Amino acid sequence: MTATLAPLCPSTHGGEPEPDPGPSTAVQPEWLRTERRELRAARALAHDLGTALRGDHPGPLDLPATLAAGPNHWVDLLLNQARSMLAQLRAPQRCAVARYRAEDLVVRTHVQVDNVRKQQRDARATRFEAASETLVHLRRLPSSTELVARVCQELVNRCGFGRAVLSRVSEGAWSPWLAHFRDSEERDRWFSPWVDRAITVDGDEPKGLLIHDLRPALVRDTTTTAVSRQIIVESGHSRAYVAAPVIAAGEVVGILHADHLPSGRLVDHTDRDVLWAVAENFGLLYERMATLGRVRAQERRATAGTVHDPRRRRSRPTTVRLARRKPARRAHGPGARGPLAHRDGGGQPCDRRPSGDQRRHREDPRQARPAQTSGR
Repeated sequence: MTATLAPLCPSTHGGEPEPDPGPSTAVQPEWLRTERRELRAARALAHDLGTALRGDHPGPLDLPATLAAGPNHWVDLLLNQARSMLAQLRAPQRCAVARYRAEDLVVRTHVQVDNVRKQQRDARATRFEAASETLVHLRRLPSSTELVARVCQELVNRCGFGRAVLSRVSEGAWSPWLAHFRDSEERDRWFSPWVDRAITVDGDEPKGLLIHDLRPALVRDTTTTAVSRQIIVESGHSRAYVAAPVIAAGEVVGILHADHLPSGRLVDHTDRDVLWAVAENFGLLYERMATLGRVRAQERRATAGTVHDPRRRRSRPTTVRLARRKPARRAHGPGARGPLAHRDGGGQPCDRRPSGDQRRHREDPRQARPAQTSGR
């Protein structure tokens, strides 16, 4: 039987998931605010280093315009500039003031690099804790219908993504199905027309490798990677994203996509691993709830022909009844052939009922037998 990503368990809201509730009320996570603060400090320090390296006429600085380059890029940039600064410190023509300022910049650079790396370690641990909380919350949902309706919202509100999309996979194609964005107007503007539109999976695309290898994908640059450009780049304006397969019954039935728009932050390995952890357990939960839904449906069909009697603890069957065996009638009269009729030595029935004297003797066993008189 081919597995499909569709609600299999009944719910109080019907067979299809509810539409997205609208704008997300989740505030920006603490780890993301801390990351932005550390990256702003790294950017200011990189500017100071670049100015010091170029002297009194610095010229244009080769710095990213935004913080979307990510922590790893800023760490590498700071370390490279620190190495260049150390090389200039060895020059004998440097004055004492310039040398002191350069040494101060090098020390500040290494401190900031350590701060960024520590923040990244803490953020990774925090995001995996959020993923665990997401799975705990999803396990409490009563049906697979609500499960698929809430997974994208949980990825945005708890796991720190800006957009999350759940797509169905069937017969070599993927179809966008459900989504949750921090900006609901953006979702209505470009995502709604793509719902349930089948998009063929190319074997060279990350999604093709994802379905074949059953592993998550990290796309760092959509301009240089073979992706479905019409929906991802032209409509979704995604510069980088992560994707993970949803596996149920041993095959890929869906794909979870996520990125950080509209913040502009690019995805990294932590984003890929967090999404993979949620997608893997989401598939297991979906398969479990779907199985429970089928079992409950069979139980309802099996008990559909019973009527509950409040006076009894068990249900009384109404469709199937067992015929009761009628008791045998007691035979009367000398000619009866029933089980109570006795026969004499000639095989004829006879009446063996006790006489009046015998009945009186049985009623009073203390009554003695009359004595026999002799001829004397």
